[in-house]
Amino acid sequence: MRHNSFGLTLLFWLTGSIAAHAAPPVWDCVEGTYWSDDKPVLIQLNEPNPEAPPSAPENKYGFVTASGSRMLAIYRVVGINRRWDFGDMGEDGSLPYAIVMRPTGLMSYFDFSTAKIGEKISASQSYFCRPKQP
Repeated sequence: MRHNSFGLTLLFWLTGSIAAHAAPPVWDCVEGTYWSDDKPVLIQLNEPNPEAPPSAPENKYGFVTASGSRMLAIYRVVGINRRWDFGDMGEDGSLPYAIVMRPTGLMSYFDFSTAKIGEKISASQSYFCRPKQP
């Protein structure tokens, strides 16, 4: 029994240490469809901690920072795209806003807040993102 508790304690300590020290990927995004250092960073996207165990809550949530507000987002990979869903949850459990980023760095912002059920929504804004530079 002691070996099992020690093993679990060691595993928890190692997992906690890795998770505490690993920085989640961060993306800087500028308006438009290409990067330019002359453009201001308008949106910052944080992915979950890559070192977190798959079942850990910190493996499912990221952040969207825009206009000085940092919002918790549900993060997932859909096909080859990264996606952040965020905003106040509706009565049906849906979130009103989504950001979808393609592998090329092209990012689209969707506002579902006034959409009717089944209505097709197009992206209302486009940005270009790249990994945050040190």
